[in-house]
Amino acid sequence: MKNKIFCPQDTKLKDYLLAINAVKKIPVYKLEELCVKYAACADEKKREKMRPEIIEQNLKQVISIAAGYRGAGLTFASLIGAGNKALIDCVINLIPDETENISAYIAWCIEGGVIDSIVNAKKTIDKNGRV
Repeated sequence: MKNKIFCPQDTKLKDYLLAINAVKKIPVYKLEELCVKYAACADEKKREKMRPEIIEQNLKQVISIAAGYRGAGLTFASLIGAGNKALIDCVINLIPDETENISAYIAWCIEGGVIDSIVNAKKTIDKNGRV
């Protein structure tokens, strides 16, 4: 049996995944309705109150998308971080009547953020000439 090297980042990732698992999941159709209400709301204070719920409900989607890019040159925690940043940017900049399917748009933004982080990491490696 191989010895696993202990890394503090592994415990942080484990704690993060456990916390996400504890988030109460709402049905997809209700999430879509919440996103539509968020996008249509003109009052910035109301939008700020809805933001955390939309972000929390999409955190598992970040993990599933990031899991698809494991082994692409970044750690799993880095991929999740890039996906979370993309999710937050997407929800903050969501424009009403811009997209028909807001959940698909959010997934597209998350995947784009993960891919961008991989590309930027590879550019840094190529530019420096070392890993």
